[in-house]
Amino acid sequence: MLRVDEYAALDGVALAEKIRTGDISAEEAIEAALKALETVNGSLNAVTGLIEPPARACDTDPDAPFFGVPYLLKDLSHGWSGVRDDKGSYLTQGYIEQHESLFASRSRQAGLIAIARTNTPEFGMNGMTEPRLYGPTANPWDITRSPGGSSGGSAAAVAAGVTPFAYANDGGGSIRLPAAWCGLVGLKPSRGVNPARDVNAWILAEHVVSRTVRDTAKMLDVTAGPGKGAYLLTSPAVDNYASAVEIEPKPLRIGMTRQLREGPSTNDICIASLETAAKACETLGHEVCESVPNLDYPEICQLCSDLYTPCIVPYIDNLAQEIGREPSPDTLEPPALTTYRLGMNMKASSLIKSLDKLAWMSHQMEIFMEGIDIWLTPAVSQPPCLTGEFDPMAYRIGDPSFWHQEMALYTFLPLASITGQPSLVLPINADASMLPTGIQLVGPQRSEHLLFQLAGQLERTVPWSNRHPKIHAANSPATA
Repeated sequence: MLRVDEYAALDGVALAEKIRTGDISAEEAIEAALKALETVNGSLNAVTGLIEPPARACDTDPDAPFFGVPYLLKDLSHGWSGVRDDKGSYLTQGYIEQHESLFASRSRQAGLIAIARTNTPEFGMNGMTEPRLYGPTANPWDITRSPGGSSGGSAAAVAAGVTPFAYANDGGGSIRLPAAWCGLVGLKPSRGVNPARDVNAWILAEHVVSRTVRDTAKMLDVTAGPGKGAYLLTSPAVDNYASAVEIEPKPLRIGMTRQLREGPSTNDICIASLETAAKACETLGHEVCESVPNLDYPEICQLCSDLYTPCIVPYIDNLAQEIGREPSPDTLEPPALTTYRLGMNMKASSLIKSLDKLAWMSHQMEIFMEGIDIWLTPAVSQPPCLTGEFDPMAYRIGDPSFWHQEMALYTFLPLASITGQPSLVLPINADASMLPTGIQLVGPQRSEHLLFQLAGQLERTVPWSNRHPKIHAANSPATA
């Protein structure tokens, strides 16, 4: 029998190997995951509902890379056909995914078994996971604080040992912010490296939050590559991302930024984590130089809002028609309703101007990256905030200021979404006693393999696998 503490100590690669060799069965792994979930979810509210029976592909090859590994689905556009997808909203409560996404299909064929859905803010709009529908998710490192958003439920559950990794998506930091605040690894791949679902893929990316670099890399091996007829035909740069984690990179030139131009000040704790990572890089033989992109933070912030706002209108309209409910204060929180109404009044010419600015910013970052191999920043500007500090119900309908208020917590994350560059958050902290803040590595287009090389090197140099939050499955007396 697999004990919960033994299960929670394994990453996905190690767990799959034990199942493959017959040391344990997939059923034992699922049972341990459900026990882990039962142990921690009362404190965290990370999971919104079980998937019964667990979702799996009946014809999965037992030699599939993650055969039998339990998996969590963010309750927002996860793409698993037949599985409930509330999207954190009363408008779409009870919605069932009708069409399997290519990312989901590849995840099933890799052998992953989806056991539950995780909490998310309404339509992923907010930086905190506090939807009116299900209530706030707590950070396992300090339950008075937020795990971030919008993949906050996934991140809190993975950090607490429920599954080795979980589905997440990112349109401005929604993988990376909760990874940073929960002490996890979080990758936003290059634009189009994972299959694009719709035109929102100019900023939206899908992947996972995990506890180890190799799980994130191995998952990219599973999911990467466009499907037939994809409008973004971005192919992986290498055949095997997981192997890159074990490769020592050449000496790199790393540009380090403490604060963006005209951006909010960065908390000293976040700066200390950045400096810890920079010193580790120098010890490993890399050159670290101070460097700041020639872009103003307010312009980055505004562009994110301008790109998202018109896109939410057809998204909400289509869902409302399908499920038979009307967008209103009864079904939508103030941020979503505000954005929806603003989007209805935007002209197509405004969106075209925003896309032109996206292209211009992408070019500016291409010029910036010509002088460096990797860009190093804090992952976030502030440590985890208190739960309720950014309650979505406290905003006034018609006031879009929530964009700027919340983005000040994670100023370094949205730019890579705009430019389509790969961005990897690692749980490096200056002091293990501090709340997690992490650091961010950004590379040129399609350079995930280079990020994995440096990340693997840092993981071996500044290990984090032995650090667990206060709320963790292995900490419970009932670990057997």
